[in-house]
Amino acid sequence: MLDNNDVIRKDAIRLATAVVNLSKNYNSFQARAQRLGHKALSARQLGELEHVCQQLRTVYRDLLELEYYQTTPQGERPIGSSGTDRGKDVDDPDLGEPEP
Repeated sequence: MLDNNDVIRKDAIRLATAVVNLSKNYNSFQARAQRLGHKALSARQLGELEHVCQQLRTVYRDLLELEYYQTTPQGERPIGSSGTDRGKDVDDPDLGEPEP
């Protein structure tokens, strides 16, 4: 049976793996992600593991945000973000209803 430290360690390792994989495209994050991954593997105390997990979550969130802004052209919103389920941006005049 796994104790709390083992469960948290496994979660930290999974999170570290995700962060390291995401960071491969961003040199500025790579070293930090790898360092946090090693810390997750070597942490001995619950408090240390929790601290590493918090740092990993922060880096993961930053990487996801960076990914989002690099894949979404500036000035555009994701489809459906205007509150409609019609799949178009109702604020765009070029996307008006077709004329009969």
